[in-house]
Amino acid sequence: MKLDGRMEKINKDTMCIMFRDNGKCGVKDLSGIVLVPAIFDDVRFVFEDRFKEWPVPVLQNGKFGLAATDGSGRLILECKYDYIAYKEGYYFIQLCNEKGIYAGNNLFFPIDFKRISRIKPHELLVYENDSYRYGFVFPSISLITEALYEHFIVRDGEPVKVYLNGDCGYLNKELKFTKD
Repeated sequence: MKLDGRMEKINKDTMCIMFRDNGKCGVKDLSGIVLVPAIFDDVRFVFEDRFKEWPVPVLQNGKFGLAATDGSGRLILECKYDYIAYKEGYYFIQLCNEKGIYAGNNLFFPIDFKRISRIKPHELLVYENDSYRYGFVFPSISLITEALYEHFIVRDGEPVKVYLNGDCGYLNKELKFTKD
């Protein structure tokens, strides 16, 4: 729809308005409050309706970045990546052949993984590499383990149970393998 010489489009999944002004793209909520000013080449809606809590993927000169949704347009991650997409609780990031994630206000890059998933309700991400080994990302405490573990078990209120070279143990508070 065209309003006041600007193009606006309501995203029905997020209930926010993507708008263009002078050829640049931004985002505002349904009440008209600007969440991301129209200063980017494009804005990607690939995340849940958490605009004031999560950054938004933006494009500038063909490269992806993450912008704050506080009305400032401040870049949280500079526009230098080939791809950024919101997944379930984190952002997948790619630059050339390297992959990583942005979660919990932290960039974990690069990470060698073929698959990554979030363990609910824990603030924990598990990734698997090409050698079928698992590693863990704890965004809330800015820590990541190497992908060393053959198998893992996660239960509420218990430490992460892991298997390393056939031995069963746990990840301690420093995310090191222990049999204690």
